[in-house]
Amino acid sequence: MKNFFTLLKEMPYMRWSISEKDIANFSDIPLDLIQAVQQAHAAIWGAYDFDFKKRKTSLIFQPGQGSVLCPSGTILKVMTKEGKEVERVEAPLLPVLSKGTPTGYWVSSGGELSFNISPLPEKSEELFILYDTWNKAVSADGTEKANFEFEDDVLNVPASLEEAYLNALKNKAMCYMIADNQDENYAPYIAQYEEQFQNALLSLRTGGAESFLRIYDDDRYFY
Repeated sequence: MKNFFTLLKEMPYMRWSISEKDIANFSDIPLDLIQAVQQAHAAIWGAYDFDFKKRKTSLIFQPGQGSVLCPSGTILKVMTKEGKEVERVEAPLLPVLSKGTPTGYWVSSGGELSFNISPLPEKSEELFILYDTWNKAVSADGTEKANFEFEDDVLNVPASLEEAYLNALKNKAMCYMIADNQDENYAPYIAQYEEQFQNALLSLRTGGAESFLRIYDDDRYFY
């Protein structure tokens, strides 16, 4: 996979770019170029419900425990171990005191995102979570992270989609670099972005992506 530094070094060679070419060190990359690529990546990531963003995890609640750290992403579905769906609900105005099998959940923010359930479990409960990750990059040690940051970070996308995704990303980043949508070079870049974005979607549709994720050890699935 192409790392962040390599991607940034390619950007000045985009048509009509005025950025300095042949940059030798990551520390010499202009901040506006770094931010433009980060913004473009975030915009494309949020523009479509890519299947590869889907993740599965499980959360374990001890008796009487109503809150744990939330996965970094948009919750899509929550199931009990018995296969019953836990519904998203509005956060209650008062603390939850009732106990029983969890039937509702909500996400709250207090510095860190918390995943909350109601009623409070009477025994240890394991919930299975399907969510779309917000982590758009991967560090050199394989850790998923929010966005590009260090020179060795890479895209958090399937290798088969990398080229098409990066083509769209580079053109979108140039739109952010120009900023003024009345500039004569803005229209060609936005047109190229839209074309390359559609190519990325085509690559995804023809790449045999999984349409479901297995969560249990038996024959039950999340679709």
